[in-house]
Amino acid sequence: MREDIRQIAKQVIIAKEHVQIVAQPSKKFEGFDLQDGYHVGVELQKYREEQGFKPIGRKIGFTNRDTWKEFNLNTPIWAPVYDKTVIYADRNFLTLPLREMVAPRIEPEIVFKLRKSVIGNDYADSIDKLLGLIEWVAIGFEIVDCHFPNWEFSAADAIADFGVHAMLVIGAQRELAGKNYDFRKDQLCTFEAVLRKDQNVVAVGRGENALGSPLIALNYLVKVLSQQDWAEPIQAGEVVTTGTLTPLPYIYPRENWCVEPIGIDLEALELRFS
Repeated sequence: MREDIRQIAKQVIIAKEHVQIVAQPSKKFEGFDLQDGYHVGVELQKYREEQGFKPIGRKIGFTNRDTWKEFNLNTPIWAPVYDKTVIYADRNFLTLPLREMVAPRIEPEIVFKLRKSVIGNDYADSIDKLLGLIEWVAIGFEIVDCHFPNWEFSAADAIADFGVHAMLVIGAQRELAGKNYDFRKDQLCTFEAVLRKDQNVVAVGRGENALGSPLIALNYLVKVLSQQDWAEPIQAGEVVTTGTLTPLPYIYPRENWCVEPIGIDLEALELRFS
């Protein structure tokens, strides 16, 4: 399968560079599974790094079980994010071009930055321990893009398409410290995320939509990485975005999108697409 892995990676890279559609690996290679998808992801990361992209964190995808039926999935996934794909929104507003994307969609998410590395299984069974490693929390938008027809794929296919990651826009950050831990832990589960397009409410999600809580999504990532001997554990300074809180609508140029967090002390984040 090794040569097939390289061939799949090359085809996905060409599709991304030329803003094209390509056939799903699972429809071309019998038995293409999650492990194969992650091996393609390793090849894609090598390619990105050769281009000058520096991995600075991870995205966790499909933590919202309400989206699994649409994509015929039964598991979350993860993929790296890079210095050239992560943007901090000045004053919680950003204009973002879509010209290099095939079929982009938008996902409001909770983003963490880790103050310490997460090595081994020491934190895999303790949400409280993980919470103590988080430097800050922010609301963000992940822009996802798919190079397969009609956004149809298996979980392995999605991993093999750069984890369907295009961009991550991060809003104002709030430090997690001291006595705020328990309060924030509850807020992260119960807060609402109101998603608007041009002032019209499109969807309302909750923190619990990310596998029960963005903290549980982070815990899932820690466990998965501990089982993948080829994957680096989460390092101090990494950002981790924890999956969409709402359905993921398609986006188009000249649209304005906003997510307003309610029930947690985070500011609204607004994007305009050009």
